[in-house]
Amino acid sequence: MAVCFEKSTQIRYNTRWFKRKYIWKLFEKAEIAKFSREEYQSYEYSVKYYRDLKNSIDYAKEEGKIEDAVKMLEKGLEVALIAEITELTEQEIKKIQT
Repeated sequence: MAVCFEKSTQIRYNTRWFKRKYIWKLFEKAEIAKFSREEYQSYEYSVKYYRDLKNSIDYAKEEGKIEDAVKMLEKGLEVALIAEITELTEQEIKKIQT
């Protein structure tokens, strides 16, 4: 009986979370749908700006990892250790090596 109650409580909790998450998304979409043409263009520009900025930062982080891996290879560190430190895969590091 306790297991059944625990499962039903968990299902109810997950359902509430699911509803909240998707209801919030619907609410956001409804708010955006009410925008005027100028507000919508401004919104689209801000989303594009955010995505561009995030992609630039992600690219810079990845390039930094590669530069660090090159320096570590030059110092003679093992590939496995470099992979652990930089969070690059061993295959990616071996590509850099060649």
